[in-house]
Amino acid sequence: MHQLFSQVLSQRDLSRAGDLFSLEDSDIEDCLSQALDQIKNISCSPVSMHIYHAYLFKLIQT
Repeated sequence: MHQLFSQVLSQRDLSRAGDLFSLEDSDIEDCLSQALDQIKNISCSPVSMHIYHAYLFKLIQT
């Protein structure tokens, strides 16, 4: 996996997420499936779901 993808996804370093748009397609084509799998795992984790539900609850209250 591209080092930047790994940093953003594995370490959840969102401060570098915008830098992903500067990568050439050819630099990341080989790792897209792996990156999508990690994104699925992150989004389905109990912590992510808890944060999502808390965010929705806050939106409903406003």
